[in-house]
Amino acid sequence: MLDDVVEFITANQDTPFFMYYSLIQAHRSLFSSDRFRGSSKRGPYGDNINEMSWAIGEVLDLVDSLGLTNDTLFIFTSDNGPSIESCMEGGDPGIFVGGKQSFYEGGLRVPTVMQWSGVLQPGTDNDQLASLMDLYPTMVELAGGEMRPDVTFDGVSLARSLLGGEEPWPRQTLLIYCQEYLYSARVGPYKLSFGELFDISREYLACVCTGGVVAHGVIDGCVHETTTACVEGLYDRPRLYNIEQDPREIYPLSEVRYHAVMSEIAEVIAGYEETFSVGESILVDTSCDTRPCCDPSNNCVCNYDHLVSGTC
Repeated sequence: MLDDVVEFITANQDTPFFMYYSLIQAHRSLFSSDRFRGSSKRGPYGDNINEMSWAIGEVLDLVDSLGLTNDTLFIFTSDNGPSIESCMEGGDPGIFVGGKQSFYEGGLRVPTVMQWSGVLQPGTDNDQLASLMDLYPTMVELAGGEMRPDVTFDGVSLARSLLGGEEPWPRQTLLIYCQEYLYSARVGPYKLSFGELFDISREYLACVCTGGVVAHGVIDGCVHETTTACVEGLYDRPRLYNIEQDPREIYPLSEVRYHAVMSEIAEVIAGYEETFSVGESILVDTSCDTRPCCDPSNNCVCNYDHLVSGTC
């Protein structure tokens, strides 16, 4: 994949370009090239991180060697929290609870690093609320484009705030769904949790992670509370937290404060859902056009030279 990235950037160095580099690290099953195998005390997961760090460095060095560093915005982020059920072969959510597939903060919060030399101030920290959905409108505005006026987008542009504008931070709310079911609503410092799909207890992890790796022979004997269908994971009564004071989601608000805050959150949800409609999942499309360009039955090796659109 890195070879493709290098080829693309080099070929487009004289024109504006957008390049999305979806790294395979550190996703299971973990593997590393010979150069990085055994390079970390953290085992295969650490080896993956080392190789990912090297690959990102190669991209940064390439852009710099082409004289494009001051004209390029780099964004490094993730689509979900760590796979904690993978034990030592997964990441660590730190102080937060939950991980990948979870609606706890450990599943929703991800690190994001941006670099734009000469534009963004180095070493700046930002703890404001943002979403991956905001990247598209942000980049459209930075590129001088306009969003389609006939479509309501879930993302908001962070461009002016990132560039040092004094306006209020543009995102104060964030609603997260599982299919058509609302599972999490963040409004200011408050988080309303409607359910949980992947509730993994410490007892389960202690049972399944024998020696730090998944003990496949004992999984069936480990009791955990995992649900798979969106409708099955909903709580009987939503739980409300002040996520700034209680980021680990341990102490739901008292009954008095619950009702005082709920009216504000309910108004936000109602306003959003006026523009919300459930679209058809792209996963139901089994045509060749939606499949990868490679053949999964043949080690998933892509042959770009012979790629024909619409064929499998």
